[in-house]
Amino acid sequence: MPGDSTTPLELLLEYDRWATRRLLDCCADLTADEFGRHFDMGLGNLRDTLTHIIGAMRRWIDRISGDALRPSVEGSNFNVSQLVELHDTVAAAFAARAQRVLADGSFNDPMVVELTDDNGAKQRFEFTKGSAIMHVLVHGTHHRAQCAWMLRRVRPDFAPPDIDVIEWAVTPNIH
Repeated sequence: MPGDSTTPLELLLEYDRWATRRLLDCCADLTADEFGRHFDMGLGNLRDTLTHIIGAMRRWIDRISGDALRPSVEGSNFNVSQLVELHDTVAAAFAARAQRVLADGSFNDPMVVELTDDNGAKQRFEFTKGSAIMHVLVHGTHHRAQCAWMLRRVRPDFAPPDIDVIEWAVTPNIH
């Protein structure tokens, strides 16, 4: 069984970290052109979509913590090794924040978030900290599927790894 996780949240956090990192590792030998190749899906390319996964996680750490939002990392021209480093730091911080929320009993505490839509209009939403945490984990899954599709198009002869949660759970020594 993967890791030493004892709660469903810990399992999801561990899986989420593993799946994104596995995709990043698959991108390590791509050229800059391949990593930035444009597609009409996701955020347009592997680099921007993976940056978005990590950047969103970082923003939600700040929101869940009640901190001011740090500057966005989206729009940065990261290479794969820079994204790996950022991901490892952010994923660990997100897991720590999520586990603290669970441990301190604030999982169901409400939080108000102001979001700006594509037209620049601001809207206020109320979430629980727990639903915000779950949003981040589902959000990553959604965009990882787009990345797997892009990888297949960038390198037609390459089969991206299976990043399904069952693959993570049953494959020894891949964590």
